[in-house]
Amino acid sequence: MIKNKNALHSVPVFEKIIMKKTFLILAFTAGLIIYNAHIYAQTCPDWPAACPNDNYVDEDRLEDSTQKMLNPIVSEEVTMQYRLRELTGSLVRRVAQKEHWNEPVEIYEYASSGFRDANENVLAYPIRPPHWVKIVWQVIVNKDSMQQWIDWLKDLGTRAQSNINDYANKMTAVQDVYKRYMDSANHYGDLKGDYMSAHYAKYQQDIVTGNKTGIAAYEKAVAVYDDKANAFVKKATDLQKDAGAEKAQDDIQTERVQKSLIFRESVVLFIEFDFNSDRGDAGRCECKPIKGETPSNGFKVVRWFTNPQPTSTNVIDYSNSTNVAYGLLGGWTSTPDSRGIYWPSYHADQKAIDKLTPKKIKSDRVQSICIHVSSNRAAMQKFFADLDTEELNRIIVTN
Repeated sequence: MIKNKNALHSVPVFEKIIMKKTFLILAFTAGLIIYNAHIYAQTCPDWPAACPNDNYVDEDRLEDSTQKMLNPIVSEEVTMQYRLRELTGSLVRRVAQKEHWNEPVEIYEYASSGFRDANENVLAYPIRPPHWVKIVWQVIVNKDSMQQWIDWLKDLGTRAQSNINDYANKMTAVQDVYKRYMDSANHYGDLKGDYMSAHYAKYQQDIVTGNKTGIAAYEKAVAVYDDKANAFVKKATDLQKDAGAEKAQDDIQTERVQKSLIFRESVVLFIEFDFNSDRGDAGRCECKPIKGETPSNGFKVVRWFTNPQPTSTNVIDYSNSTNVAYGLLGGWTSTPDSRGIYWPSYHADQKAIDKLTPKKIKSDRVQSICIHVSSNRAAMQKFFADLDTEELNRIIVTN
């Protein structure tokens, strides 16, 4: 005897139909978070451009230093990170002031997690390899386009909300019919359960004895109930379909992705400083080099790229931009390898990067700098031309 006759019903199918009813509403509502400028108004004044990971300017240095020291780094390297934050901020602000751009904002910074010796102790300062630091700044370079970006997002949110409301109204209008269909489907599900409860033992016996006639009769009866239930499920499913609303949702999503990239490329300049970077290239994107660009303004190398497939995420990374360039300062190989990668000079000296040999240049000294810029191409060119590379070259130690 089957103790729970409902266990054999097609309940999961019915649950999917119920979930279908609210799919568009949930999807649109989630999407509206992206469009609502008021959510970010107080914590991120540059929205819809990127928001900082942290309040780097006002953070508690003592507390932050303590957190950094939990990694196997040394105090000299913590001081280095603060020194480079202040230096890059000063350099970017000077360019922004000259070009009448908005006040730059530090978006995020990363650094090496440090080194330990063979006994898992923090590696001693005299033998530590170069400590790398990455600092990313954002500058709003086109205020008019920024306002257009905000206005478009508000309009997009209004249209998305209207689509939600239209769909919700349509579903409300048919909810009584929908319920009748589902009640009918569940009725035949119950009849199927009753039939199986009454005949399942006999069906099992027919299987054991090989009674094909009995098996076929049982399965045919079950199939009749399934067909009737599924017919009402289909009617309920069809009732929930709204091709217009679904297309509107897809169109809004497509517009959001495409136009967000266009606005970002017009509004924003991203600058990524990599100190003691272990390589110089555009390796985080499938970028194609633009020929004919030459070193300028004190850079050892300047290379420009176009990215045919920028990603559509909100993560700040030059792989999200159509326009990408990088410039190298300090000690680097004179030519790239077969993959287009420049390597820092210390890369060829095993003693400079091992964890055993006393270093001529200590870990908190800058030996190489790779600066990636991306998004607004005109602003990228101005930044490379205006940047005080002499000040950066002065902090580079080569011997």
